Amino acid sequence: LSGSLLLSAGAAAGGCDSEGNGAVHWCALAGAAAALRTLLNDHADLAHTLNAHGDTPLHIAARQGHYACVVMLLARGARTDIENAAGELPVEVCAGQCQTVVSLHMQMTIAVQDNLPRYKLLSSDISNGREPFPIPCVNEVDEAPLPDDFTYVTRHVMPVPVNVDNTIDTLQGCQCTEGECTSMSCACAALGVRSWYSRGRLLAAFPYHDPPMLFECNQTCHCNLRRCGNSIVSRAAAAGSVCVRVEVFRCPEPRGWGLRARQAVPRGAPVALYVGELLPLPQADTRAADQYMFALDVKSDLLEQCSDKTQLCVDAAQFGSAARFVNHSCRPNLAPVRVFTDTRDLRLPTVALFATADIQQGEELTFDYGDKFWSVKSKWMKCECGSVDCRYPTKSEDTESS
Repeated sequence: LSGSLLLSAGAAAGGCDSEGNGAVHWCALAGAAAALRTLLNDHADLAHTLNAHGDTPLHIAARQGHYACVVMLLARGARTDIENAAGELPVEVCAGQCQTVVSLHMQMTIAVQDNLPRYKLLSSDISNGREPFPIPCVNEVDEAPLPDDFTYVTRHVMPVPVNVDNTIDTLQGCQCTEGECTSMSCACAALGVRSWYSRGRLLAAFPYHDPPMLFECNQTCHCNLRRCGNSIVSRAAAAGSVCVRVEVFRCPEPRGWGLRARQAVPRGAPVALYVGELLPLPQADTRAADQYMFALDVKSDLLEQCSDKTQLCVDAAQFGSAARFVNHSCRPNLAPVRVFTDTRDLRLPTVALFATADIQQGEELTFDYGDKFWSVKSKWMKCECGSVDCRYPTKSEDTESS
């Protein structure tokens, strides 16, 4: 009952301690089957949560011999193929009736699926504690090691100085002293044509195919940040670069690595911010490897309003966040939206990836890289998204004839 009261009062079911143990792990450890049932009834995705040692709640309940918790976790869809950091499956850390029921569940799964791939945990948190949630990296496809050829960052880093206009006159803070800044009376929201947020998400009518620039409230505003409904991306950026639980996973060749949701995500919710090295365009053009480059293009008429006319780019190749692993799809479930948070310099929006549809737990996260990207890249590669309306299923004819 106390667990239900806490959850109904807004307690975070997915919160965790310094070692990644959430309430669901502690329930499994204590054998608190009733409390575990309460958590899983509304948050079934927590059954797959990994702590810093790569243990799922099933690992812990099975190891402790809590049969009722093991059965409940299996009934709620807990996976039996996840290795912990020691390379152990849940069935390998237990004995007696717990081992029997886990083994039987695995045999039933194999009978239905023909095989049970081993889910290898390469890292319990590829962000090294920099995100509000641990970001596991797993491989259930081949023997590829952890992708450690980059440094994880949650804010832009600059290899060279970049001039940013943060003058008070440019920031144009709102005068909202009452309310939540979610109407056209808010001067900041009005800059984006209309107020596009409602309850922390984009409105259903938001035009993802041609998204407007969004202007959130900033340090010069008079509104109360705790109540402000026009600071969605700003609050996410203050905490890190991911807004929902995700994991990096190995895709079948030739797609490399990808990012997928570890929880259900509603349409319109922010998912991740695209972060990396902030570069002036002339320097970005000198880099041969540009597969992680995101151009912050500004239309010429808007660029004329900027004190500095140098276009900027974000390169997530050597320094980047989880969003660097998001693959392209011609039928994506995310869309990049340019959001201005702590600056109104039109050359430097925060690139936020929002869900364009309801996303299911375990679903890969993708966005459309755009025709400009493929006009160049299709000479050397084809799109591997597999959608029925794929625009680039083959390499361009120029390459084939050369």
